[in-house]
Amino acid sequence: MADSDEEEDDAGDSTLETRRSVKFVENQLKQRWFINAQEKRSFEKKVAAGLIRPEVLDFTDKSDSDPQASAKEVIDKEVSKKKAADEAEEKAVAKKAEQEADKKKDPKEKEAEEAEKADAENKEAASKKLAEEEEKLANKEAGKSNVPEDKPAKKEEAAAEEDFIPPELMGAM
Repeated sequence: MADSDEEEDDAGDSTLETRRSVKFVENQLKQRWFINAQEKRSFEKKVAAGLIRPEVLDFTDKSDSDPQASAKEVIDKEVSKKKAADEAEEKAVAKKAEQEADKKKDPKEKEAEEAEKADAENKEAASKKLAEEEEKLANKEAGKSNVPEDKPAKKEEAAAEEDFIPPELMGAM
């Protein structure tokens, strides 16, 4: 079942359109419909606790928000949606500005930046490999036998793979 967070406000979204249609008919007939008894009990408990918005109780709610959501939840959700949309717009503008700046750069500058990135990646990989080798050496010196050597393990795996014959094929040979 789709939640209102998972819905998008476009014409092709049948879940949102269905929710709007049900809300419209509920408001027209002044009768609330529930999917199941649990939803009805939950709604009634919230009404008794005073957590349901007055416009929902009066059948005048025109928003797409959940009827069982409190006013604070509705406001918080709207604020978070606007904030997410603003952040997405800012990222798009920043990306476009970066692309424009890249277009203005000299090809030699681009090559130099790519070379710097590659060098940084190579240095990072080399430092990780060096750290792993030092750790293996330290473990070996400490007498830990649970760290297998790379070459013998590969030979054993290769030999095990070659010798293995599935039981179904044992009689076929």
